[in-house]
Amino acid sequence: MSTLKDVARLARVDISTVSRVLSGDPKQVAKEETRERIIAAAKALEYRPNQVARSLRSQSTSTIGLIAPRLSDFAFTTMLDGIENAALKAGKGLLVVGWDFRGSNSDSKREILLHLLNDGIVDGVLIAFATIGDEFAPILLSSKVPIVIVNRKSKLIGASVTVKDGEAVKTAVEHLTSLGHSRIGYIGLKAGTTTVADRLEGFYSGMKTMGLEVREEWMASGPYPDPDSGNTPLASIIDSSKRIGLPTALIVASVRSAPQVISEMSERGIKVPLDMSVIGIGDTEFAKITSPKLTTVWLPFEKMGQKSVEMLINAVEGKELIDFKLPDSPRIVLRDSTGAPRQ
Repeated sequence: MSTLKDVARLARVDISTVSRVLSGDPKQVAKEETRERIIAAAKALEYRPNQVARSLRSQSTSTIGLIAPRLSDFAFTTMLDGIENAALKAGKGLLVVGWDFRGSNSDSKREILLHLLNDGIVDGVLIAFATIGDEFAPILLSSKVPIVIVNRKSKLIGASVTVKDGEAVKTAVEHLTSLGHSRIGYIGLKAGTTTVADRLEGFYSGMKTMGLEVREEWMASGPYPDPDSGNTPLASIIDSSKRIGLPTALIVASVRSAPQVISEMSERGIKVPLDMSVIGIGDTEFAKITSPKLTTVWLPFEKMGQKSVEMLINAVEGKELIDFKLPDSPRIVLRDSTGAPRQ
């Protein structure tokens, strides 16, 4: 395991400079070039602070912190049930902070984060469904309490608890193939997290396993719709498929976007599933009330929440934090949005 001394050696600075930079202290005076070099060295060495020792030095507050960017996300609310139940069972309170690491008000977020991690407010922190920018990495590295990253993997900060995202998309490909589909498209999210990367890799792997051709014309990614252009991933697929024709099935990597995809199809006169089948990754209650009801691939979001609390409490008690992937296999939840392709 790498130490501050290793980081200092690679970054060509003294240990005290590394400590100041990684503490996230806004008053640290290292030059920007030096700061970037230290952060790069910490990443290259996969340096992680000794969070176990830090937790042993702190006094218990019986409270767990939770940072999440989208509190209304259906997948998040399912996971939150698991977090709340596990925290209650362990006799822990829950302090929820609902903001994204990206976007504006960085200075205010830095102050809140420093306060949460270093001022004895909580025993440990869960960071769920979040994309963490480099500017926040030094603060997280200097945390006085343990950190668990939920639904993301991090080589630098804390430990992670994840699910079989890639296998979930492969399961979707297999289901569509079993219905007779060979023209399968994919709507993903913009790159930036391990979840996005794992699901995309699962699509390529699933298509290769089933002996199907991946057509770039049938693939798109991004928010729904794009806040800058107003375009949608479905519109991009339709526009780029004029020569070769549309796919007969779409896998939507974000179950949150799938209802919007189906709604846009209806507006464009594309009948689901008669003209095109749609399947979403991750099962939520919302999938039951779309029209038609959405076929999904179930993932253990609630169990992921429970496991994250278990890991965090173990770390607070002095046990080592180790990355964990839930062993539960994804499974198809069959509803009305998938069917055989039109002959």
